[in-house]
Amino acid sequence: EKKIECIDTGVGTETGERLRLIKNYLINEIFLITYGDSYVEFDLKKATKIHKNKKKILSSTFFKYYFPYGSYEYDGKHTSFKEKHFININSGFYLTNFEIFKSIKKNESFEKSTLPRLIKNNNFSLSVEVKKWYPMDNYYDYLKLLHYLNDW
Repeated sequence: EKKIECIDTGVGTETGERLRLIKNYLINEIFLITYGDSYVEFDLKKATKIHKNKKKILSSTFFKYYFPYGSYEYDGKHTSFKEKHFININSGFYLTNFEIFKSIKKNESFEKSTLPRLIKNNNFSLSVEVKKWYPMDNYYDYLKLLHYLNDW
């Protein structure tokens, strides 16, 4: 019983601007933003409750991924090393409210500009860990998702 409407915001429109252009189509106090290129299973009710309780403008689901290699970080002066470790990957599902539109500047990238600004200003939190996450970024991802869905 969900209403889905596709809005053509134009080729080459930045992701933040796409959000700005759909503002008038939104009716719920809290709404979900997604890129639409991943299959994810998570508890939406729990994520909404966490989002409300944390009182941030934006919260995101995440996938805890075991990175099976050592990795380096270099900031131009210092190098640090992490042996095999877990990282929290953005699984591409955000909860927010109309307050988000005050944070999005005209023609900007949501990921490159809005999201880092919200994090820097302490207006971002993680909500729920995703247990199943199948991104769709390449042919290998497609095969993994197809395998999962066929076994389902």
